[in-house]
Amino acid sequence: MSKDNSGPAFPATEAHGLNSGYSGMTLRDYFAANVNIGPYNPVETFKREHGRYPSVGDLAEYIADIRYIEADAMLKARGHD
Repeated sequence: MSKDNSGPAFPATEAHGLNSGYSGMTLRDYFAANVNIGPYNPVETFKREHGRYPSVGDLAEYIADIRYIEADAMLKARGHD
């Protein structure tokens, strides 16, 4: 999935004691990390979509997908397709 990450949310600098090869967290990552997944009811939604309850690994991947879908929608709403 190639998406515009809209640059770093918290750019790292030498002043932070980090080397210049570290770019920091992207705004897309920040948005994804802060998604409230509760309203999506991921276990039941997964079950409806796949006909079975998810394993822990399935659920983790499914939640990550939900988080990035919402983060991408937030970036699009800001005008960063």
